[in-house]
This record gives sequence, structure tokens and C-alpha cells, in this order.
Amino acid sequence: MPSRGAAWGSWHGDEWDLERHAEYVEGLYTLAHGKPFVDAIRWFSFSDRQFTDDTGLVVRSLDQAKPAYEKVIQLAERWTTAEEGTTGADGIFRFRGHLGDYEISVIRDGAPVARQAVDLCRGTGPQRVVMSVP
Repeated sequence: MPSRGAAWGSWHGDEWDLERHAEYVEGLYTLAHGKPFVDAIRWFSFSDRQFTDDTGLVVRSLDQAKPAYEKVIQLAERWTTAEEGTTGADGIFRFRGHLGDYEISVIRDGAPVARQAVDLCRGTGPQRVVMSVP
């Protein structure tokens, strides 16, 4: 009887191993990230503990990650926007960021003088944030 991977096949037609699995997970997340209709990815077998063989998706146990887990973390870091800058003479600062929650802070003389939360949501297009600074 073939193993699960052999029964399902591999997208490369080769043996399924941890590195190939990490490549597959990276491709899946990258594809999903670029599709506006994808809201989430749900894992049904996050850990090997749920199975009797090595077919769990991203961790062997809570303290032992697989290469696929590392790929997911790398992608999340790459898709996180942290921006700093100085306004021009017109008082405007522009940035382009990934969807998500942001906190915008105005800092004067090393201390924050104003803060505002902003949520960049799908379908809202460019947003303009106006902040009053004391």
C-alpha cells in the first residue's frame, strides 16, 4: 500500500520530503496572498502529533518546527510593512503598505505627540489620514 504522499502524488512527481513540502507551502501562501478573494488559509493537521506518521503540516511538536513553518514566518515578515519617514515641507508623509492594522505616530523631539490607528482593508483603495499635532 502506498504512503499518503505517494497515493496523493507530488506536484513535482518526485518523492515528498520536508524541503519540497516547504517549497509547496511557500508557493501556496504566495499565490493566496495575491488573490483578493482569499481571506484565510486553514490547516487541519498543524502538528505531527495528530497523525501516526510524518504528515503533519508545519510542526512536529510545539518546540520543533518544520521548514514549512519557517517559510510561513519568513513570508509573514516579508509581508509586514513597517515604515518610518519625515514629512515634507507640506506636512505630508506617504507610504504604501500591505493590508492590515497600522498605528501611525507623529514624533517630535524623540517623543510621540499624536497617534492614530488605521486599518488598510481590501476594497477601500488609497486612504488619507489627517492628524492634528499640538
